[in-house]
Amino acid sequence: MPDQPADVPPADEHRPPADAVKVVVWDLDGTTWDDVAVELPDGARPEPRPDVLAAARTLAAHGVVSSVASRTDPAVAALLTDPPTPALAALADLVVAPRLGWQDKSVMLAAIADELGVAVGSLLLVDDSGFERAEVAARLPAAGTTTRAALLADLAAPHPTVLPARTSTESADRTRRYQAEARRREAAASYADRDAFLAACDLRLTVRPATPADRDRVVELVARAHRLASTRVELDPASYDAWLAAGDRRVVVAGLVDRFGDHGTIGVALLAEGDGATTVEGLAVSCRVAGRGVPGAFVTTLRHHVTGGALALPIRVTSANVELRMLVRSLGGTLEVLGPDEVVGRFAPGPPPPPPDWLHVDDRLAPQETP
Repeated sequence: MPDQPADVPPADEHRPPADAVKVVVWDLDGTTWDDVAVELPDGARPEPRPDVLAAARTLAAHGVVSSVASRTDPAVAALLTDPPTPALAALADLVVAPRLGWQDKSVMLAAIADELGVAVGSLLLVDDSGFERAEVAARLPAAGTTTRAALLADLAAPHPTVLPARTSTESADRTRRYQAEARRREAAASYADRDAFLAACDLRLTVRPATPADRDRVVELVARAHRLASTRVELDPASYDAWLAAGDRRVVVAGLVDRFGDHGTIGVALLAEGDGATTVEGLAVSCRVAGRGVPGAFVTTLRHHVTGGALALPIRVTSANVELRMLVRSLGGTLEVLGPDEVVGRFAPGPPPPPPDWLHVDDRLAPQETP
């Protein structure tokens, strides 16, 4: 059989569509480094390939984080938790949620997605073993698979498909934020009561009007959010500017910090005024802050700035945004079904509920004007 042309991917390789990849998951032995770590002589250490380190840095700069899934002795994890060489330290600094053990790669990838709170379909496994790629393709078909050479070639292309079309200044901090989240989980394990842990986190939510400087991050967040997103509005830089300029529209953003670090801009709401009512034409909140009362406090803060607290939130129903619809009900709202894939969350007039005791809200929106 003749060799397959270099520009044709292997039959067991699946590349997700552009803008879909959030996490690149690297195999170690034979991919990230050329050796098999457990077969090296005592005292010898594998060295990550410079082109892999360079690729992981490029990915991180564009907001695509790197993880590790390796079928090996779990003791090899010490190379990342306590790296003995500068190259291994550089690798550890770029990695989040590593999985090392004897489980199937598909199981490891599912665990990585669960820990990071992302969809399995946003993962791309880089593994030079055809067997491992085929196992993931068969048992976790939503995940992408590729080889090291194919990924490096893609990153060297004029328009890499693995990188998002648009990034923001906050994108390069995404790896650090996931690493901070891992520290939060470790700290939480020492608290028997979750509310006590959240109170100790010193969570501070800032809600403010958006500015032109927020453009790139807001466009990115609307494109990337799925679980807590109304998914009705597509936003690009031009339409963002139009929203800011419109007299009957407002763009509101939310940021979050705690004692572990700055989460950055984690929420956006596109508000439209008309016929004496306010409609949230678009809502997107990062899934990274779910489970802390933050999404609900954001929506509640918006209600403080609309007539009587009444608010409409149209939602295009997807399999991913069940959590948003549950949030509407948990805040006392109702869901009106308009069609097979569209509902409207409605919040009746009345005082909104207060935020959780553990969350401080810095409301910087202008007070509502009295007619």
